Amino acid sequence: MLSCFSSAINSQNFQFQLSGPGELCVLECGFYTLEVDSNSNIVTVSWDVNGATTSTQNPFIFCPQQEGEYFISVVAQIEPNQFIDTLIFVEVVSQLQPEIISLSALCPDSLSACDQVCANSTATYQATGVSPSDSLVWTVIGAADYEINGTQITVDWGGPGQGKVIVNASAGVAGSPPMQLFCGQEAIDFSNPGGASGTGFVDILDAPGTVTITVSGPTGTIYTNTGSGSIHWSIANLVAGSYSVSVTGQNGDILATCNFDIFVNDTDCWTNAFPVEFAHASSCDACDGFIQIQPTGGSQVQYTVQWNNGATGYAIQGLCTGIYTATITDALGCTAEQSFQIWCPASCNGSDELCVDILPEPEAQIGSTPAANNGTFVKVLALPGKPLGITGATEICPGTSYTYLASGNNANDYTGPLHGGDRNYPRQGAEGFCEDGLRIHPPAEGM
Repeated sequence: MLSCFSSAINSQNFQFQLSGPGELCVLECGFYTLEVDSNSNIVTVSWDVNGATTSTQNPFIFCPQQEGEYFISVVAQIEPNQFIDTLIFVEVVSQLQPEIISLSALCPDSLSACDQVCANSTATYQATGVSPSDSLVWTVIGAADYEINGTQITVDWGGPGQGKVIVNASAGVAGSPPMQLFCGQEAIDFSNPGGASGTGFVDILDAPGTVTITVSGPTGTIYTNTGSGSIHWSIANLVAGSYSVSVTGQNGDILATCNFDIFVNDTDCWTNAFPVEFAHASSCDACDGFIQIQPTGGSQVQYTVQWNNGATGYAIQGLCTGIYTATITDALGCTAEQSFQIWCPASCNGSDELCVDILPEPEAQIGSTPAANNGTFVKVLALPGKPLGITGATEICPGTSYTYLASGNNANDYTGPLHGGDRNYPRQGAEGFCEDGLRIHPPAEGM
């Protein structure tokens, strides 16, 4: 799977970044966030999936129900009077298909489908078709030791025999529901001697550890709070104006943002709602999720709530995984929408294995140096574990390029492909060396 996508683009007056996962499992939900620099503000935002408008909230939550390729585009208006139009491609899969390849491949053997290595040698393998964000579990049989580095594993093979490299890959959110952020106006207070003020709210569901909430006001006032899990924070004595909220994790990364306005006249339209009870689905096959909300709207106390699944009322239950949107209407006819995600522990998995023939090490035979031909000696470099010397060129990988290093009078170096079958090369007294320089093999005949 692909890792999280992140793109940062500069315009003449501001910088923005779109981030989110480039691959999801079926039923897994991904968060896609558009961020701008601290000197700019997002006025409006519209998210499309494959050309269909889906959300006007930032971040955008995408929970695909089927496999396939999707493109998520976002169009946003940025103060002052500038626009962003960018997109991200997302692949949705139901099963991972990792493949192990050898990065230390030796000569292929038509009689064996297994990788071939020398006993007591080192080889490196890589899992393709996965991303560094996926969880990989490696198993190695026949190894003296191994070291894992991301999607690669380096194996110190043991003695001769049969070995095996196995990788199990998993992706998706196996046990951690995504954080959800809500903000808005909760009430108006007319009791203040200095004039009416508003009370804002910030609600968080499933915060990943301890988070810091920062609220910036129209006069530069900054309010901060910390918490974990599910959080409801009421902020009183707010003057009229626009407010922005950002939530940061323990490493300082921005996890989510939202904006809201405070009104001090109860005839204004400022209807909102926040969650008071919430439960995710117990599994991706179960429909037992639950949502209960509390509408707000100043002095208006009569609300109607219509859900996108056809239900009505403040509470809905028996919910499968997905996005549920409530449209709240107050007695003045003012409306507002609030969306909630019912999550399940969706994941997708896959595995691959590679058999390995661990071959005996060639015996070292160090004898007298062959007689020189016109004062010329030839040193032949061969792949590890594939010595020259017994049958000459037929022991070499066909089509592989080698360098003959010549020394002495009238010596000529030769670099080129060696082909299988009978062939004489214009050098006498060849010495075959493993690439690692640790083994000296018998002289190559016919060289």
